[in-house]
Amino acid sequence: MTTAEFDLLDFLAGDPSPAKADHIAAIKAAIREAAEGHHGEVTWAWVRSLLPTWVDAERKGAVVSALVRDGVLVKIPGRSHPSEDTANRNGGRLLPVYRATNMERVTE
Repeated sequence: MTTAEFDLLDFLAGDPSPAKADHIAAIKAAIREAAEGHHGEVTWAWVRSLLPTWVDAERKGAVVSALVRDGVLVKIPGRSHPSEDTANRNGGRLLPVYRATNMERVTE
């Protein structure tokens, strides 16, 4: 990724506007809940099922990417989980599994 792409991800993940703050908080809450329900492990299939329908699609990937880049979510080598998203072509696609290493950062 280019610096400009990382800048955009950072902006989307940390957009301070009140309307977007609700989206970011909902995504982080779903990540926390998924980690708590799976012994500290997280995959997007588990998070997706916990998200409210009003969450902005642009924010989802940006928040996860920012947490991965910050070392809060660390990919577990050799682990994957099939996507349960049947609304598009991703059904059954293998998704990475992450270890949540610093949950205090997810609440910020």
